[in-house]
Amino acid sequence: LAYLCTLLHRFKLLRRGEGSADAGRLGYKEVDRRSIASGDYSDHSNDDESSLYFREKAPENHGGWLARVTAAAEALTDRILSPDAERDPSFVAVSILRPEPNAFFASQSSASGVAWTEVEASLNNALLAYHRHETQEEVMTARYAARETSTARSRDGTFSPVSVDEAMSISGDRHSDGDAMRLELVEANPRDLAFLEASGDVGAVQSNAQTHRCTAVFRVTAPASSMTPARDAARAIDATQLREATKSDGVFPGSRTPRWRPPGIVAATPFSRGGRDYYFQSVSADFASLVFVALFYQYAVNGDDEALVQTYNQGLFPIDYVLAITVVIALIVADRIIYLNKAKAAKVAYHFLTYAAFCTFTFRLYHQHGSLKSTSAGRAGLIRVFFLLKSVSFALNARQIRAGYKNDGGSNRLHKRSDFISFLGFMTYLSVPFLYELRVLLDYACTDSSLDLFDWLKLENINRELFRVNVRNDTYRAYHPFGEPQPRWKKVIVQGGGLFLLLLSIILVPFFVFSTSNPQVGVNPVHAASLNITVSARDGTATFPVFYGGYQKYIGVPETWRELGTNTSAPPVNYPAQVQEVCLAPDSDRVWAPPPPRLAAFKGVVSTPGTVVEAAWTFERHLPLDNQVLYARGPPVKLDRQLAAQFAQVASGERDAVLIKGLYPRAWRLLGNGAPIANYTTNAMVDCELRLNGFGTPQPWWGARCGQVIEQMDADNYDMFVPCDGHGEGPELILVSAEVARGALASFSKFVGGLTGVYVVYVLAVGSFARQFTTNLVQNIPYMELPSTHRLVRLCEDIYAMRAAKEFVLEERLYWLLIRIYRSPAVLFEFTRTKRGDAMPERPRLIGGRTGGVGIGGLRQRRAGIHS
Repeated sequence: LAYLCTLLHRFKLLRRGEGSADAGRLGYKEVDRRSIASGDYSDHSNDDESSLYFREKAPENHGGWLARVTAAAEALTDRILSPDAERDPSFVAVSILRPEPNAFFASQSSASGVAWTEVEASLNNALLAYHRHETQEEVMTARYAARETSTARSRDGTFSPVSVDEAMSISGDRHSDGDAMRLELVEANPRDLAFLEASGDVGAVQSNAQTHRCTAVFRVTAPASSMTPARDAARAIDATQLREATKSDGVFPGSRTPRWRPPGIVAATPFSRGGRDYYFQSVSADFASLVFVALFYQYAVNGDDEALVQTYNQGLFPIDYVLAITVVIALIVADRIIYLNKAKAAKVAYHFLTYAAFCTFTFRLYHQHGSLKSTSAGRAGLIRVFFLLKSVSFALNARQIRAGYKNDGGSNRLHKRSDFISFLGFMTYLSVPFLYELRVLLDYACTDSSLDLFDWLKLENINRELFRVNVRNDTYRAYHPFGEPQPRWKKVIVQGGGLFLLLLSIILVPFFVFSTSNPQVGVNPVHAASLNITVSARDGTATFPVFYGGYQKYIGVPETWRELGTNTSAPPVNYPAQVQEVCLAPDSDRVWAPPPPRLAAFKGVVSTPGTVVEAAWTFERHLPLDNQVLYARGPPVKLDRQLAAQFAQVASGERDAVLIKGLYPRAWRLLGNGAPIANYTTNAMVDCELRLNGFGTPQPWWGARCGQVIEQMDADNYDMFVPCDGHGEGPELILVSAEVARGALASFSKFVGGLTGVYVVYVLAVGSFARQFTTNLVQNIPYMELPSTHRLVRLCEDIYAMRAAKEFVLEERLYWLLIRIYRSPAVLFEFTRTKRGDAMPERPRLIGGRTGGVGIGGLRQRRAGIHS
């Protein structure tokens, strides 16, 4: 409501000529019109048009304020929704014949010899008379429609005419003299007549330069019900011109206004402030909102700051997140369709509906179910930023509605500017995947045209290539003198040396990014380890878990490699934390209590020679994200007859322990990707002594005492080196972890597939892209090395103009003319000559014998550019 009231107030101010930024700039002048009226028109009665026009405004009747407000609101709504409504202020350019000296409307003090204040008064009298005549015609039409009533017939049954005064009294407040259009002099003899040429009055522009014609610009003040004040005023002036041409008596039929002498009107050209195009700014704000939604929607709505990372890792997106992005994209597409059709009413509905929807959504989200308690600081800030982006878009949409769509006649905006900044922006737009293709397809679907899709794409391609040629002609060729050597800074820094370093860096930089010199590369330690020892039948038909440990563990970093007792040299590591020693508790974490049938099967398996005992390790680490858990297995140890008998005795409680030699390697290498590597830097194997603890109790368990047997006398007597004697003498092993990417580099590595993915996908793609710039250049010479494109650009603009004017026959004829030009190299050669007829691009010339820098021998003379 506040927004609508503001629009209404602004509209009323503009209608009264207040609050307009153009008032001072257009040079409005305050003149004493009463002095004009008291001059040549002093003999008129008090009821003539001159006195009515210059009379003070009567006090307003405040009794019908509601009706007046309603009418003003309706007029404002009609003006906003109407596609043909003029935007304030409205003007009319009046051209008259230069009066003879000492004649009517002649002035000795004016440089043009025309008393424009008298012309203004005469034109206002004509507009007032025209308004009264129109009122009379309206009342007559209404009376004719009601001719069956007794009040519309005379006593003899015939239809009675209505005079002007009677018509004005009948119409009342609806058609008072205050509703007549008025003209205010803005500028006499304007120097810039571009508005006449833009309006199509070329003859007025050409003839105005001659001495027999003078032109002045008047501002039109009309009632709010008039949607096109300038055109209505020009039509009324044309009626006056027609009356003068028919040698009338100077009054409209039925009017009692005394005769006045009109000026010699030659032409009346209406024009108004044209619409403005805010689409680029508004769609930029919408795209910024789309990117913001894609990045921060899940955190702002669901409060999960890791939601986007988790979504990326899981490969699944929440449905509300997908719908939010889809809605934002659909609104951008809808706005584009409205823009292509210049649908002002649809734009108004789109603006207010989206404004209400986004305000409701963001306010409810911010205050969380109406509790009026703001969200957390981080989420509240994100919601504010999002609403700020949408508010920019809403403000630009409101300005677009107020200003109206720009009627550019279907001209192509691509050639409005051809500087380097525009070229960078256009190339950035082309680099976004599918954006150009989606825009072209949507434009084709929403625009009436005689061309099919493939012809449309050819025209767009030609237009795009002409833009590139224009940029080269207007930037490089327009300022580099013909025959002058290329500057050293350009060859070394920008083009030759710069591109060389760029391509070389593309080849070498990935090596440095994925090398150990990167600060994001660091230690990837193991934080959890577990061991599972199983006994399997010879034929693999049965497997029995014996020992499982890992709940109680010690994972530490030794001070030196020598402390581990490997009797080998230390591995090449950059950080001491890369080497870890893992010691598990000697007792299993699980009770070994199989049911009797299972126990009987186990005793039968372990008493059979060929039974396999195997140890399997599990390591857990944080990185890389796709290889956080590693599995390592020792070699299977087959029991001979003696070991099988000893194992069966342990399971029966007849023996304390059984020694299994070479159960698993002691040292392992853990890479970033791939399985662990055994026997790293040493071939030492770990021997484990298995024993069944708590035999005969309800909860027995297995134990493992591991180390290296130094000397063995017999099956029961041997010397063992136990590395984990300080941590329970349980299973032990050594881990040497490789350096991996951490932080942002880890996510990037997963996204691109590591160094191999970077070279296969990206570097080779850049190489193929660079190869296109160095090969097959000869094929593009006839279409890219064009000295001038002004004729081709004009032809393309004519095609767009015919399409906008619904002249589809001319559109297709011009298109095939363009195709015939491109099909014939000779015609294209002649068609792309410069304005001077040269077959080479217009370039600045060198004056003097030297071709060096600016100086006495190197003065430069620049010829005019070919594109403006």
